[in-house]
Amino acid sequence: MENIKTTFEGIIEHLNQKGIRPIIYGSLGLNLELGTNLKANDIDLIIEKPNEFSICKKVLEEMGFTIDPEHERELNRNGLYVSFLDKVDLEKLISEPLDVHESRINNSVFFNITPAQYLKIYTNGLAGEYRKVKREKDDLSKISLIKAYIGN
Repeated sequence: MENIKTTFEGIIEHLNQKGIRPIIYGSLGLNLELGTNLKANDIDLIIEKPNEFSICKKVLEEMGFTIDPEHERELNRNGLYVSFLDKVDLEKLISEPLDVHESRINNSVFFNITPAQYLKIYTNGLAGEYRKVKREKDDLSKISLIKAYIGN
């Protein structure tokens, strides 16, 4: 599988050229926020406006990604998935507005969320059956890591 961080850097660079500065979350976002090396299997991005997805989709297709026929907001290239979520949906999960800050890789800009909000995402996510069954061990590990990081 291709290097996820290098691929992320390329995606952000191309999205910035189209005026889009997405918010990262998930394992890769947590890695970038905490400076850790947790295993990240995909790239999870949040878009602020639903119409941004069509631009993101076009950019990724130009980079060789294809839409996953079973998930309209996931694209795949050589087994690496990039998924897009609306900001509103994640804010509903944590019951508050996202607290984002600007981050940079080389000259490309994206946003990341705070460790406290990552904690809420993983904690609240475990309330759902899918994550409880499929991801509980990984999520509990991330929750412990975040708590240690923020001194909780």
